[in-house]
Amino acid sequence: MKLCKLTDSKGRTQNNTQWGENVTHAPAKFTNNPCSDGVIHSYISPEVAAFCNPIHGNYDNPRFWDAEGDVTGCDGLKTWGPSLTTITEIPAVEITTEHRVEIAIRIALMTRRKPGFISWAEKWLSGKDRTAYSAAYSAYSAESAARSARSVANKRAFNIGLHMLICSVIYNSKG
Repeated sequence: MKLCKLTDSKGRTQNNTQWGENVTHAPAKFTNNPCSDGVIHSYISPEVAAFCNPIHGNYDNPRFWDAEGDVTGCDGLKTWGPSLTTITEIPAVEITTEHRVEIAIRIALMTRRKPGFISWAEKWLSGKDRTAYSAAYSAYSAESAARSARSVANKRAFNIGLHMLICSVIYNSKG
């Protein structure tokens, strides 16, 4: 399966694991438990890797790699499996603060969790009244919506929708 691996500027991930062209890694003992050292993680797209970087790798000047691997699990954003091979480096995807704010606002609109917030969010999306407070509030609303997705299936469905939204916002901003 075609995937994306995110590394730091030196091509490394957790525990100084070095990645590069045609490099394969596998855990010492495969466990199929996400967020553990028993699997190798990757992303379903470079856009999702860039969006998740601040809460996962948090790399300054991250590098992005086309990768291939067997996927044994996926939460709709991140994948994991018994091994991964980085094929070649690909251009970095930039996610701006404005992208993040627009994504957060659109999630808040989709979830309809705060009706009084909806009219403000619609104004922001049409280019009016952009304030830091409201942007922060929309990010909070998005985080709250993600937490409310209690079942694995709901979370996966939410993440798949988020993936489509991330790609849509990034590519629509390029004109």
